[in-house]
Amino acid sequence: MLGKLIKHEFKSTARMFAALYGVVLVITLILKGIVEVQTVFNVDNTVLNMITMVTIIAFVLGIIAIFLGSFVLVIKRFYDNMLKDEGYLSFTLPVRMSEHIAGKSIVGFAWMVISGVVAVLLVTILGLGHNEFLNSVKEGIELGIKEMQEFGYTGYVVELIFVLLLGCYSAIVMGYACFSIGQTLGKNKVLGAFVAYLIIYFIMQIISSVAMVAIFGSNLDALNNADMGDAFFQPLMTFSIVLSIIQIVVFIAITNFMLKRKLNLQ
Repeated sequence: MLGKLIKHEFKSTARMFAALYGVVLVITLILKGIVEVQTVFNVDNTVLNMITMVTIIAFVLGIIAIFLGSFVLVIKRFYDNMLKDEGYLSFTLPVRMSEHIAGKSIVGFAWMVISGVVAVLLVTILGLGHNEFLNSVKEGIELGIKEMQEFGYTGYVVELIFVLLLGCYSAIVMGYACFSIGQTLGKNKVLGAFVAYLIIYFIMQIISSVAMVAIFGSNLDALNNADMGDAFFQPLMTFSIVLSIIQIVVFIAITNFMLKRKLNLQ
């Protein structure tokens, strides 16, 4: 049943994300066209320069919107589908609450990853036709890989990517937990979710700070003199991974409990 939920969720959300990606793609193509015209025809026009600047700003904002907008759409989808009128239909399905949460969070996480790939592709489109730019990127990647292999940082990079992915998934289910708590306030669900976020964030900061002191000692300035091996990076990555996994489990448990025991669709 989880597979069917995931498939349905992808179909239901594809149009929203396609629209988001499509808007930024159009801006990218417009910017690409303007840049090519200026380059090929060596145009130096005040009006065109202003248009170029505005388009560059729109492109940068569009890339930011892909990430922030994707997260907002993921959380909004959960809110609309589970905590508003659509919830009456969702909860009539012969599906366990944990499957609802898993299905939506997995699809939401997948869209966040896809958004990252799309952002990279859009930046690449701007570089097409400019061999210097592409060569610089290629050389940078090759140099980075060479240094990672030379200094033995490959494992650290893999761990860092894993931590970032866990952090992304944790942020999604944290949003679910906040809205699940906030929905108990009835008509003030969004306000309740915001208050829940502030409380949870404050608790997380306290736990992180205490754990950092426990791992590195009370003199955290010593980190400036620690090397990037076992003395600093490895314990930090291990801590981050464990903390993220604990957060994910706790947030899912909170969401599952609130929707099963404290659900209020009014």
